[in-house]
Amino acid sequence: MSTSLSAIVYRSRQSVWPAVSVKEAMDMIEEHAFPVNRTRTVLTSDVKTGDVLAENVIAPRALPEVRTSVKDGYAVIASDGKGIRKVVSGTTAGVLASDILRPGTICRVNTGSMIPDGADAVVQVENTRIVEHNNFEEVAVEILDEPEIGQDIRQIGSDIKLGEILLFKGCVLSAAEIGILAASERHFVKIFRKPKVAVISTGHEVVDSRSNNCTLGSVRDTNRPQLIALLKENNFKHVDIGILPDESVFYLKPAVSGHALRVQLQLAYINKSVNVRLFKILDL
Repeated sequence: MSTSLSAIVYRSRQSVWPAVSVKEAMDMIEEHAFPVNRTRTVLTSDVKTGDVLAENVIAPRALPEVRTSVKDGYAVIASDGKGIRKVVSGTTAGVLASDILRPGTICRVNTGSMIPDGADAVVQVENTRIVEHNNFEEVAVEILDEPEIGQDIRQIGSDIKLGEILLFKGCVLSAAEIGILAASERHFVKIFRKPKVAVISTGHEVVDSRSNNCTLGSVRDTNRPQLIALLKENNFKHVDIGILPDESVFYLKPAVSGHALRVQLQLAYINKSVNVRLFKILDL
């Protein structure tokens, strides 16, 4: 009687592919992964969450570009201290402050207003009292609290400095980064082209989740739809290769070859088993 080394009795009693922790698996993937070097230039308004920057984004100007008020109130000269002051002008957000503040005078400001030259503090409206008005606006106001230099003023570049790197190459864009990108005044930005991904499930017992033929002992394929949904969620193009039987080594190459010129990465869901034939696809 002939003996076949491929007979089931000669299979390994222990897996040659030992289980590893998630961290070890991720470390292996990172060790063997290589960067995607293909890039494309897109309109800043067309970037999507999940896109990856292929260049640094530099701040073209400081933000704020001028000193602005943090609160509604009055721009003052801190060294004037408390007391009654003449209101010489007023400004609102987006309007240039044209007057230069002189000792003994103040300027009415709103949140976001430009601070006039000469002023070095803002006193919030709650800490003031109207002394005189003309039925339309204040003429004289009493400052009730001693102001400090820099009080309630956003200084130039306090949010972003001129020339600062706003977003680094390799940054994965979320809604927050897209907002920062909009503030960069860039009309175009370079991003990496995402690889197209092929998704495969294996196993004789696995049947398509949409199938009406799920016999006793069969398992509906939930992993492949889940992976595909994850790819779509992150704006990756994919190729659904489907379900392959356990002898995947014989079927995988033909299945993938038709997509070889279009696919840069394969994702396979494989049952954990001591059956070595399931893992031969890892050597392809």
